Amino acid sequence: MADAHSNLGNILAKQGWHREAAEEFRRALELKPTPETTLKLAVVLDRSGRVGEAIVEYQRFLDQVGESEPARAAKARTRLSQLPASSDSIAR
Repeated sequence: MADAHSNLGNILAKQGWHREAAEEFRRALELKPTPETTLKLAVVLDRSGRVGEAIVEYQRFLDQVGESEPARAAKARTRLSQLPASSDSIAR
C-alpha cells in the first residue's frame, strides 16, 4: 500500500499538484518510511513553498542516508543551503 501512495504522489508531482503529492508521500511514509520517499516529500514541499517543512524533511533524509548515498545527499545539502532559514525550521 505504501508503494501505491508513493506512485500516486509521483504522478501528482509530475502534474504540478505538489500539495496533493505531499499528502500521498506522507501516507506512504506512515506505512513504510524510506529515504527515497522522504526526499520526494522534501522536494514537493519545497516546490509548494512550504519551506520550513521542506527543511525538516531534507534534514530527515540526510539523517536517514548518512554517507550511504553521497550524490543525493550532496544535492540535498546544496538545496538546504539555498533555502532561507526560518524560525520554525531546524538549522544544522
